Amino acid sequence: MNHMLKGLSGKLILFFGLLMLLVSVTFGVVTYRVSGTIVEQEVQERLTHQMAATSHEIENHLTAHNNVVLSLAKTIETAGLSMLPRQYEALLADFSMINEAALGAGVWFEPFQYDSEMRYFGPYVYKDNGSTVYTEEYATADYDYPSQDWYTMAKGVQNQVVWTEPYYDDVLDYTFITATAPLYNERGQFMGVVTGNISLDDLQE
Repeated sequence: MNHMLKGLSGKLILFFGLLMLLVSVTFGVVTYRVSGTIVEQEVQERLTHQMAATSHEIENHLTAHNNVVLSLAKTIETAGLSMLPRQYEALLADFSMINEAALGAGVWFEPFQYDSEMRYFGPYVYKDNGSTVYTEEYATADYDYPSQDWYTMAKGVQNQVVWTEPYYDDVLDYTFITATAPLYNERGQFMGVVTGNISLDDLQE
């Protein structure tokens, strides 16, 4: 009898042991899956929040840049053609420094508009290691800025800024997006454009 009881006891112990093991494994699997779901949800929520915050930050940069370019255009329209090249240089340098998002800015007049003997007049200022550099390298027949997309797309536009798709600039070796605002004289005639460039690298960063 004792032998039979011991045998039954051993079987019961083995049975309940296996049962407890099965319950433990099942509980562990369920817990792991629930925990994994919770962690996955938390990660998804954090990524969604980060994407929304990043999108908002980029939108703020673009909106600020948009408004400053439009303001610069209005300033130049008011001044008309009376400003000297060095005054344009100073104005564009100030614009580039106060506008954190801008890599550079330029004023581009219709051919012979600024000076009847000057086909191209396109002063441009860009940032370089914390300072600004003035150049007229774009005001050439080879570049022919009046034929560039960022110039032609602003013709006919009123009181707003238009944006280009990203494009590579081989002069400065940057990929830009450009905000362009048109210039009109007091008679409503198109005089040229104002541009503000943002480096795509800076925007991605």
